[in-house]
Amino acid sequence: METLIRDLRLAFRSLMRAPAFTVTSVLILALAIGMASAMFTVFDAVLLRDLPVQDQDRIVELTGVGRGAAARELPLLFEQYRRFSSQTRTLSRIAGFAHWRVSAEGFGDGDRSLSLRQSAVTANFFQVLGVRPVLGRMLQPEDEREWGSTSVSGVMMVISYDAWRRVFGGDSSVIGRHLQMPVMKWNITIVGVAPPGLDYPRGADCWVAANYSNLDIVARLASGATPEAARSDFQSFLDNDPDYIKFFGKHTVGAQVHTFGQMVLGDVRPALFVLSGAVGLLLLLGCVNIGNLLLLRAAGRVREFSIRRAIGASVGDLVRQLLTENVVLALAGGMLGLVIASLLLKALLRLAPEGLPRIDVIGLAGAPLAVSGLVTLLAVMLFGIAPALGALRLDLSSPLRSDTRAGTEGRKLRRIRQALVAWQIALAIVVLSGAALLGRSFARLSGLNLGYTTDHLAVFTVAMPWRPWVSRCGGDTQRTAADSARVDRCTGVAILDFHDRLMTRLRLVPGVASISPVAVPPFLGASVWMSKVVAEGQSQTEAEANPFFGLEPVGPEFLRTLGVSLLKGRGFTDADREGAQKVAVVTEGVARRLWPGQDVIGKRFHNAGENEPDSLVTIVGVVPDLHYREHREATPTILRPFRQVLAQGHFVLRTRGSLAAVLGGIRRAVSDGEPGAEVVSADAMDDLIAPQLSRPRFDALLLSAFALAALVLAAIGLYGIMASAVAQQTRELGVRMALGATPKRLRRMILGQALRVAGIGAAVGLAAALAGSRLLTSLLFEVSPTDPAALLGACSLLLAVAAVAAFVPAQRATRVDPAQVMRAE
Repeated sequence: METLIRDLRLAFRSLMRAPAFTVTSVLILALAIGMASAMFTVFDAVLLRDLPVQDQDRIVELTGVGRGAAARELPLLFEQYRRFSSQTRTLSRIAGFAHWRVSAEGFGDGDRSLSLRQSAVTANFFQVLGVRPVLGRMLQPEDEREWGSTSVSGVMMVISYDAWRRVFGGDSSVIGRHLQMPVMKWNITIVGVAPPGLDYPRGADCWVAANYSNLDIVARLASGATPEAARSDFQSFLDNDPDYIKFFGKHTVGAQVHTFGQMVLGDVRPALFVLSGAVGLLLLLGCVNIGNLLLLRAAGRVREFSIRRAIGASVGDLVRQLLTENVVLALAGGMLGLVIASLLLKALLRLAPEGLPRIDVIGLAGAPLAVSGLVTLLAVMLFGIAPALGALRLDLSSPLRSDTRAGTEGRKLRRIRQALVAWQIALAIVVLSGAALLGRSFARLSGLNLGYTTDHLAVFTVAMPWRPWVSRCGGDTQRTAADSARVDRCTGVAILDFHDRLMTRLRLVPGVASISPVAVPPFLGASVWMSKVVAEGQSQTEAEANPFFGLEPVGPEFLRTLGVSLLKGRGFTDADREGAQKVAVVTEGVARRLWPGQDVIGKRFHNAGENEPDSLVTIVGVVPDLHYREHREATPTILRPFRQVLAQGHFVLRTRGSLAAVLGGIRRAVSDGEPGAEVVSADAMDDLIAPQLSRPRFDALLLSAFALAALVLAAIGLYGIMASAVAQQTRELGVRMALGATPKRLRRMILGQALRVAGIGAAVGLAAALAGSRLLTSLLFEVSPTDPAALLGACSLLLAVAAVAAFVPAQRATRVDPAQVMRAE
């Protein structure tokens, strides 16, 4: 113990005599450990921990996908879902959830309004997953209700663990609380809280037990069955299902299967791998930098080691002393790194984009922190003890006789340190190149031409008074299928008339420029509200190869409201309504696919499965493809007059000022015009676009932060080696100046040495960046993973930083007084 205390005292004294070295080393260690621990904690929580379900490897999701160009995922009708459930032999249990997966809905909770991302699921959904609640219970088969206007009470809901903490403050009395869902006129009861990390469908805040008409399937594999066997089983069903054959033709829909982990993590997996790889390189870079600093310090302590050996210290004493110093450095860096990791993790969670899965289970974990600290400690030990072991071979007389100005660093040690700096620069190039690629990708994405103007554009949803319409149409007394069809026709007319009256009132609201109904809110996905059509004159084989297009029932002012340019023909008018000629405006993608190279004005088509003479639709206009269903992708779309199709209470609105300035007038126009109707959500289009950019922005910013740290570490390493070289070459530089060398020539020589090291590192780093950049492919938008501007820009920036880092030592070299050097000789 006395020896340990003495060694600690000596270690502190030694480190205090070199404050610049000590502070720099601790900060580098803390930065490397902190960033690595925070990022690895996220990686561990999201990708490595088991999901809170039973035997997650036995759970699969099955979907149908249209074959051919522009393939889209296709749902099952509820009756198809039931038929497949009774026929399958590869699946033991099957549940369904709404094809739109998750949508933001407004809820009333007493006097306050809530916004929750809702998913409609069959009541056996959680039994199939094998989930146990944190509070209350999960949904049960008796909770199942029909999705529709007549289900006004008895609807049960389970909320996610994240929503329970974030929205309800972790209140255990939330069980039994009643919420109102205005858009459906439902009264909903919260019956349970899901366990942490259950993020399926991705982004869901709550699940309601309701049989939606269009479902996707999640199922548990039967004993002995494989995912591929389940896919084949589902493919057989799709190929022989009468509904699919009627509407799409035989063998036009393929089956795909995904494991549960793939569906929960989705496109987050490659981003986390890239970011974790980058922070791993940063940790390695920090270790190399610390090694370089330790070697630099050891080179300056050779005389000290020799004196201590000469007066009786053993090699073991030297090793033990250096070991103690390095442990003190590592512990100080580790403790500060823990603080940095905690702060970074809080910042990451605060800045995390919407939809990051399993965010509620992310917390600073011991394993990632321990791994980061252990790697750094090993590096410190390796580079710190190696010089002491070299003391075994010291010639004690030569260091004692030498003049310190002659330099104590050997050529071999100098080459080792130069190699380490080159590796630092190579590692920094890899991280910097990735950041440059993601930055250029984000710039392309944020500047994307959507096909419409977003300024003063808004989207809002109206809850319609379904119940009175159903009652007036005799829905409460219907008995037969004919009665049901009559009620549907009657309520359909009421809905269309409501939209007409509402738009007339809204046009009178001050500040409203134009308005139009739409089928769905923006960015709900290209696989929602699709249509498969057959061009007039197409053969059955040609028709079966047609892709699915988006279907958008809109009003006469749709093009004006969105600011869409009409390329050919005309838009819709008030005359395009029920009973008139069926018309459509198509986007360029539809025209190219069905009538390549032709003028499509006047061309006709009909929906797949409809062959009646009055089913033909005539094209009257062509517009550009729009980024409305998906932000990244322009979806080929067929626009139809809403009065010839349907309307669902969703509107796009162009205002002359801000949405806030006109929202009060809009709410009054809606509620005064129809008792029971109300605005349940209203958002500016720019606010809806922001979440589409949040994850690319987050990835780019995070990788840029790592790149900046790598840049600083590389600059520190290069500065250290050049400062050391200048100190070691003091006599040589003085002699050169005495013999006539100019300061400019000396600066050029020093800078040349630095740039040679940096150039070698940049070449190696560029090669590594080219090899690894393809890992970024799934994260890039309209940018090649080998984009020369990004890669060469990263190299140029790092070489410029290297030149600046070397300039200060080079400038110092020119201040050597040759007279003093010669007198010393």
